[in-house]
Amino acid sequence: MNDMSNDFGNFTIQIDDPEDFTFENVSKLIASKDDSKTRQLTVTKTGKVYLADFSLLPPDDSNHALVYETWIRGADYCGKAASEDSHWVSEVYNWLQKDWKLWLNDRGDALYCDGSFDY
Repeated sequence: MNDMSNDFGNFTIQIDDPEDFTFENVSKLIASKDDSKTRQLTVTKTGKVYLADFSLLPPDDSNHALVYETWIRGADYCGKAASEDSHWVSEVYNWLQKDWKLWLNDRGDALYCDGSFDY
């Protein structure tokens, strides 16, 4: 279940919980961090989805299943306005859904996802 106060320091989603992994919660996740810093959408191997401040990512990705391309500050990838763009939220939701299923089939190293806009 999502939680605003956790080890990740922001709103999180449990991707393997259908009650938690919803379009609405993906929108809340996007809104949970403003666009003033570079961020990275990340999913742990236990299914926790969060937005990391790029500089705070651990040097190795041994605990991560999915690591997405960096969302450069000032590009409107996150924050309130981004969270209100239903097309953008839908793309992020679909990326997470598709890429999580891919990772589950392999369960190996982290997948580095470039967030193709053709989902």
